[in-house]
Amino acid sequence: MRVELAKILLQKPDILLLDEPTNHLDIESIIWLEQWLKKYTGAIVLVSHDRIFLDSVSNRTIEIAFSKINDYKAKYSKYLELRKDRIEKQIQAKKNQDKFIADTKVLINKFRAKKNKAAFAQSLITKLNKLDIIQVEKEDIGRMQFRFPPAPHSGKLSLTLENASKSYDDLHVLEAIDLEIVKGEKIAFVGKNGEGKSTLAKMIVGEIDYSGYIQLGHQVKMGYYAQNQADFLDDELTVLKTIEDAVTEHTKSNVRTILGSFLFSNDDVSKKVKVLSGGERARVALCKLLLEPYNLLVMDEPTNHLDIASKELLKKALMDYDGSLIVVSHDREFLQGLTEKVYEFKYKKIKEYVGDINTFLSEKELDNFKQLETSQKDQKIVIKEKSKEKKSYKNQKILKSNIRKLRNRIGKLEKEIQSISDDLKNKDIALADPVKFKELSHDKEFFEIYDQQQKKLKLLEDEWTSKIDELEGLL
Repeated sequence: MRVELAKILLQKPDILLLDEPTNHLDIESIIWLEQWLKKYTGAIVLVSHDRIFLDSVSNRTIEIAFSKINDYKAKYSKYLELRKDRIEKQIQAKKNQDKFIADTKVLINKFRAKKNKAAFAQSLITKLNKLDIIQVEKEDIGRMQFRFPPAPHSGKLSLTLENASKSYDDLHVLEAIDLEIVKGEKIAFVGKNGEGKSTLAKMIVGEIDYSGYIQLGHQVKMGYYAQNQADFLDDELTVLKTIEDAVTEHTKSNVRTILGSFLFSNDDVSKKVKVLSGGERARVALCKLLLEPYNLLVMDEPTNHLDIASKELLKKALMDYDGSLIVVSHDREFLQGLTEKVYEFKYKKIKEYVGDINTFLSEKELDNFKQLETSQKDQKIVIKEKSKEKKSYKNQKILKSNIRKLRNRIGKLEKEIQSISDDLKNKDIALADPVKFKELSHDKEFFEIYDQQQKKLKLLEDEWTSKIDELEGLL
């Protein structure tokens, strides 16, 4: 994956089309790629479920939902705010229009039977027929809803490793690993690809042999979600049959409810596994994991193929889970606040960092993922903090001046936007009044000014968004 990506980057094309480029990359490689793409001068079309990566690299978001696209000139986190605001405005405008239509229909019914008012009633009918009906954008409200079963009672220690090692002939992957996991503890395995994270996970669950000592605690029942867990599903079985074959006595009566919580309902449960997308297969595999209660979960890259919303729900379920957790992941946002310890795999050993992924990255001198530079040493990429150059007094004055000018302009824009918005709101109220609407319908200038104000408001809002982004870049 990294070799093929490097080949593409070295070609320096005018446009890059990247479909989930962070899949199978370790955290340090993702951070390096972020920095490279931020300096890249060509156009980038990016498909990704990595929220931090999207915010770092992109400045425009195109939403695809319900067979439509919506274009936002903003990064992902800002897009979420703009979308919420846009829908709220659409809902309010729709309410105003619905009231106007209802009031107009009352007038039509009132005057259509009167000879001297029939022409007026017909003009109102024509106006309604020509009205551009406001449509409120649909929101994709399909969300998985699940929580892990309560962890069964177990001893104080969930897992103990002493002098655990793994070699493949002359290739030594892990050497003399010592590790203890206390009941209820949540830890993360991180590090470059090939350093042994998944290998140790497989050793713990007994999938591969090893030397040394690995022992589960008293009454510990372990659940395992492999990196390629979805590949273990039987392609010829339906979704329903897959889950029915895995249910226990306690969950047998709730199969369809469980599937529904993972967004499989109606005809979806009759689909064969082989026709499912990567995300759907991942949801089936996760669903199987929830059928039995465990007090130790080992999860290797559980967010692969999951969309942003599904990842957030999985994270919440794991945070609420009262058992012990070992998670192997390169997804920074997913790991933030999830674990209380991070173990870095490097040079066949592990190193403990107390805290979540932010603590680990900070202690690794990655300066919150952003101030990085790369150098080549022993044919390996080493990430290190980019030294900050002191700005001269003159440069500081210029910077402060630019910031002050931007803030002044933003303040003026906000006042102008508020003024026009208030005026348009008053006009909408007037249009909703049948009597005032009748008077205004003869005033051509009114509608011309109304249209001009709407266009000006859009331009001001676009400039405000641009200035805010420019200010954020200077701070």
